[in-house]
Amino acid sequence: MTEITNEPTKFPEVCTGSNMRVSTVKDAVSTATQDCDAVEVIKSISEGKYRAAVEQIRDMYQTVMTQTNGDRKAAKKAVAAAKKKLPAVLWSGRFSDREDTALTCHSGLLCADLDSLGDRIAELRQKFLTSQYLWAMFSSRTGDGLKCVFRVKTDTQLHKASFLAVSDYVQAFAGVQIDKSCSNVSRLCFLSYDPETFLNLEAKELSELTKASEKTTGLRAISGDNAENTFRRQIAEEILGTVAWSSETVGGCECPGKHLHTSTDGERDCQIYLDDAPTIHCFHNSCYSLRNGANHELRSQIARAERGTWYKEKNQSFGESVGNSDEAKITYLGSLPTLEFERRRKEAAKQLGCRESVLDRLVANARQGDKTANGALQGSAVIFPEVELWPERVSGPDVLNELAETFRRYIALPTGAADALALWCAHAHGFKAFICSPRLNISSPEKGCGKTTLRDVVALFVPRPVVTENLSVAVLFRLVDAHAPTILAEEYDSWIKDNDELRGLPNAGNRRGASVLRCEGEGKEVRAFAAFAPAVLCGIGALPGTLHDRSIIVRLERAKPGELNKRFDPRHTGREQKLYRQLARWVAENFLQLEGADPLLPDNVFYRLADNWRPLFALAEIASGDWPERCAAAFAKLTSYDDAETQGLGVMLLTDIRQVLRDNGFERIFSKDLVESLSRMTDRPWPEVKHGKPITERWLARQIGHFGIRPKTLRIDQDRAKGYEASDLTEVFERYIPVKDK
Repeated sequence: MTEITNEPTKFPEVCTGSNMRVSTVKDAVSTATQDCDAVEVIKSISEGKYRAAVEQIRDMYQTVMTQTNGDRKAAKKAVAAAKKKLPAVLWSGRFSDREDTALTCHSGLLCADLDSLGDRIAELRQKFLTSQYLWAMFSSRTGDGLKCVFRVKTDTQLHKASFLAVSDYVQAFAGVQIDKSCSNVSRLCFLSYDPETFLNLEAKELSELTKASEKTTGLRAISGDNAENTFRRQIAEEILGTVAWSSETVGGCECPGKHLHTSTDGERDCQIYLDDAPTIHCFHNSCYSLRNGANHELRSQIARAERGTWYKEKNQSFGESVGNSDEAKITYLGSLPTLEFERRRKEAAKQLGCRESVLDRLVANARQGDKTANGALQGSAVIFPEVELWPERVSGPDVLNELAETFRRYIALPTGAADALALWCAHAHGFKAFICSPRLNISSPEKGCGKTTLRDVVALFVPRPVVTENLSVAVLFRLVDAHAPTILAEEYDSWIKDNDELRGLPNAGNRRGASVLRCEGEGKEVRAFAAFAPAVLCGIGALPGTLHDRSIIVRLERAKPGELNKRFDPRHTGREQKLYRQLARWVAENFLQLEGADPLLPDNVFYRLADNWRPLFALAEIASGDWPERCAAAFAKLTSYDDAETQGLGVMLLTDIRQVLRDNGFERIFSKDLVESLSRMTDRPWPEVKHGKPITERWLARQIGHFGIRPKTLRIDQDRAKGYEASDLTEVFERYIPVKDK
């Protein structure tokens, strides 16, 4: 046996006496195989033949893990395309083609994939170094798992039995499960890089374990009276797929009726219990019918197993363990994994006395939870493809420059808007790093100003865009909770102003941790749905005041003749797709910096205005170059517009009172004179704010009273009446009138 050390393995020049020949393919899509020595494959992994490509995959994987707070599923999707470009080995032996039936000579090797090990990698690596059956071991392409190659029997017919032996051995020896796909004799193993690759040319052959070996390994035999828990776990995995066992008899699994759940799935919502009466228990109620069918099948198979008949199950009719009613059989078939249903489809159709195409439709309806044969759901499922990060490192300033230039090319924008739009799109990729996600409000005074075009261009650069022209409360909160998409809503002027509940969701959704509460399921359980997500709101006129305060405003005007020289064509967006991937890569790489960023904001910027712009200033600061100055300039331009529609009525009144006092040089004014002066402002609401009638002294006193100002008795020349001192209003002016208006 090769000496076990922490140093890289020293490989012999020639592996004398070795018949371990295996096949390789150049990438995931290739079927043409090439034979080579198994030891040479291990040497290529240890010596770093594919180091550059593997390290690039690992960098991308870790970046996405950081960005998504440890979401391994998202990280694996992000590197999937790059992984498939690597060469791969078929450890089971030599193949004339890449398929199970093309194995010409078994190598006596079986690779066990140990995925998603996280912090346990070092511990498990040391543990497996002591295994007498381990032939080789190296890190996976992502660096988050191990590949353990074991010596097994060279009999091709015993490959499945060898897999079961390895699976049970690894479970007992190290307390972890291997990927069930390893049972496939032609399974690919993508080549990796690991300078600490382990090789033991004297590894012993692992065969079906006996009670004698149980004494030294602690592993229970896989047959006989002690096999109860092993059988039960194997049957559970046959029905449910992967199970995360927390003990001999308890584990977490995916619910067979998951597609029927009406609320977000939690990590431990579905559990399987194998002691006493085996049961699949799920927190959700909507999956009851399919879960009940799966429980019936689980108990039936376990009962047959414990009578010693489990291995004959494949030859039995599915009806023997399901029930006599057609509905029960169809419900059961709907609970099966796709591959298992395909295996039983022909026999089931024959027993039910229907065509296979009709059975397919009945099973599809059962999976969707319908009770009738023609109750298929309308519409299509909402699916968001994961962004494929740009494979190379990118320059933040360069990407943002190109992004801003793209916006200028297609839309006539106010000064500073292109830079703000570029930063906002970047924020959408990393919005979870911030406490607040500002709404992006694209508004115009009339039609034909480019709102829809700008929305469509923004949609090219943000993750998981949902472009829609109307939203219901139920649709919005379920979409956000399930996918955290970027909502791009058109024509808000037609649906948001008079809908307080709908307006409340975008209001609350701009802050991390925001949620909405709804009663769900048959038991009317109160469930919380996440509401935090980026949103773009497009429409004519201004947003309601509370949404306006949570938004970055881009006000469009109709383009002048000759102002635009490029027309946006959504059919040709290759350049924009490249920018999108580069932007996603840059934000992902800087996610941790964004979480800890505390950017310098302009003076006198507090509260919601600061919350809105802080993410953009943080991104500009991390991008460096001239972007901090450009962000400050955009802020100054886009927040300097005085909009009477969105300014609060009280603040608008204070602004106009100050104007009256300044224009006339008054230090004091009677209430009746102030009312007359305000009522002459025909461009303001005062001539008709009281249900079409002018304001009165009483109305004025009530409005100013909200700010703690009360009219007092004044003497001006020889006249005496109620009025206001300018000095009493000075502090209120300073506190409430925006700096730009002072």
